[in-house]
Amino acid sequence: MGRVHFIGGSPTFEPNGLIEMRVDKNETMVVDPEKSKRLAELLGKPTFQWEPATVGFLLWHGSEEEGCGYVGQLLQGQELKVRYQTNSLERDTFSANLAGAKQSIINGLGLTKCGQ
Repeated sequence: MGRVHFIGGSPTFEPNGLIEMRVDKNETMVVDPEKSKRLAELLGKPTFQWEPATVGFLLWHGSEEEGCGYVGQLLQGQELKVRYQTNSLERDTFSANLAGAKQSIINGLGLTKCGQ
C-alpha cells in the first residue's frame, strides 16, 4: 500500500511556506516543508516535492495496521480546506468537497480496514 500525498495547484506556491489543512471542524494539520525534508532524510524516501505550480507532501504512512490517521478524517469528512503561503508572502485558501468521495478514496488506496 502506498503513501498518500496531497497535490494542489497554483502558480505561486511558496516552497518553504507552511501548509494548513482542515477537514470540517477537526484540528488543523500543519505541514512544514523544512520538517518534511528532514523526515525524508531520515526515512530515505521523499516526503515533500515542490514545483512552481504544484506541491506534494506525505499525508499518511500507508499502513492500516498503524492506524488511519488523517485519511480517516478525509473518509468521514464533508469538506477539506487548505491554506498556503504564496511567493508574494500572502496567504491563499481553497476548498475541496469530500461528499461522496469515501469509496473513491478507499478504492484508490486499496484500503481494507480504514473506512469500513
